[in-house]
Amino acid sequence: MKLTMNKKLQLSRKLKGLKLKEFAQITGVDISYLSRIENGERPVPLRVFGMLTKEFERVDLVYNSVCEAVREFYREELENKEEGETVFAEIIIKHLNKMLEI
Repeated sequence: MKLTMNKKLQLSRKLKGLKLKEFAQITGVDISYLSRIENGERPVPLRVFGMLTKEFERVDLVYNSVCEAVREFYREELENKEEGETVFAEIIIKHLNKMLEI
C-alpha cells in the first residue's frame, strides 16, 4: 500500500510538529490551498515537492516501518483471512490516522 503525496505532506508537517499556518509560511503556499492539498483536493505544487523531497524520503521510511510493524503484529490474523490485504490496508489506515492526529 502506497502513501499518497497529500498524506506524505501532512505526515511530514505533523512529524515536524508544525501547525498548518506555520507550514504554509515555510512553504510559501496559501494556508487554504495547503489545507486542500492535505485533503487530496489539490495537487502538491512542484516547488513544494522539490523543497520536501528529502522529507518525503523520511516519511516513506516512517510509513514503511509502521507497515512492517503492523503487518508483523497482525500476521496471524491476516493469514487466517481470505481478504488479508484488504484487512491490512484498513489496519494501516487506522494506525496512520492515529499518527496524523498527533
